[in-house]
Amino acid sequence: MLQKLFLICAFFSFLYSSAAQETLNYTFTHYNTSSGAISNQVNTVVQDEEGYIWTGSTDGLQRFDGTRYKTFRHKKNDSTTLPSNPVWQLLVDKNKNLWVLLAEGKIGIFNTKTFRFSEIQCETKYPEAIPSSIKKIVEDDRGDVFFVKGGSEVLQYDKKKNRFISANSRFKLKEDWRVGDFAFQESTQKYWITTKDGTIAIYNRKTGNLSAIYNNVEKEKIIDQLAGVLSPFRLFFDKKDRLWFLSWGPGVPYIHCYDLKKQEFAFPAIKLITYLKSYYEVHGFLEQKDGTIWIKGMPVFARFNEATKKFDFVNNGYTSERSIAYDHVRDLIEDREKNIWVATSNNGLYRFNPAQHVFQNVTHEDRINKRRGKGGLLSFINTKWGTILTSAWGDGIFHYDQNMKEIPLPLKGIDVNLNYS
Repeated sequence: MLQKLFLICAFFSFLYSSAAQETLNYTFTHYNTSSGAISNQVNTVVQDEEGYIWTGSTDGLQRFDGTRYKTFRHKKNDSTTLPSNPVWQLLVDKNKNLWVLLAEGKIGIFNTKTFRFSEIQCETKYPEAIPSSIKKIVEDDRGDVFFVKGGSEVLQYDKKKNRFISANSRFKLKEDWRVGDFAFQESTQKYWITTKDGTIAIYNRKTGNLSAIYNNVEKEKIIDQLAGVLSPFRLFFDKKDRLWFLSWGPGVPYIHCYDLKKQEFAFPAIKLITYLKSYYEVHGFLEQKDGTIWIKGMPVFARFNEATKKFDFVNNGYTSERSIAYDHVRDLIEDREKNIWVATSNNGLYRFNPAQHVFQNVTHEDRINKRRGKGGLLSFINTKWGTILTSAWGDGIFHYDQNMKEIPLPLKGIDVNLNYS
């Protein structure tokens, strides 16, 4: 009973005022240069088959076993080392290869047993696009690996030639298309391609058909719905057969979610400006094994709330050694133990378990001046309806449902505009 009361009090120590979106507080473990990392600017993180955590930063590649780091950097006159130190993306494929994409655009496989790097050459029509920051490695369900250079083209890895070649002929793409994004939808075996001018094309591996606005062979409804309206990028498919993507609104990106079964948008587009109140960028999505959706970006780190259809943000700012502070969340992964690893641009790497040690910040409004209430919590009680009544010093009485959403007071004769304490 005493332990339960302590947990309830700990929870309500975070109770201050109501807001449109909740703030999530987790207990983080922090890894940075003080603990052995080579850089606090971590761009990418993966876990290999043996459980090692690999990170790519501005200063090289590291393997982490939970205690010790092993560091790999470029060495002059040694072609088996990284060609340069800044690592952009890591990917462990279905054949257990560790792919390394460097910031300068070079790509290859790093042997995790011999610690030797093998660069893979690219046959490209647009060599000037290789150093671009809009690039990524993508793998499909068969283990085919693609090198996507945003704004130019998609290359596929040819195992026989041991090099990347154009994927245009495979997907029946027009030679003059400048590919903006590329993603694989595993549930349907379809490849989705967007172009720089906003065109959406869908290649069906089962039928060999390419559907686009100029020839929608398989009558893909989304192609007609978005034609000339939105220019999708950051395509991501979740387990509920929803397509998440971004489009640019007035000055900031909007987050869209399209239900592929119902062939309609799951909810209206979401913009984060009301919470962040400043310029932001969303750089990708993560889906946990339990289906929870997360977003990352600058300065964006949030979890999608399926009930409210909003994103609840992880509290950003140093409050203790167990908090998190970031300018830009560069990468998110879930490991085998259901921990999430967070790569940041300024504070190194963080680890936390979303199912444990989470507190929910609930804010309230001073009813007199319509601003954030500052009164500390005095007391709380459960009602027979399963709701919670609380009182805050100088700010009055507040009533919350089981989801900690403020609801009208169930007390007759009390003027809610007066600050009872």
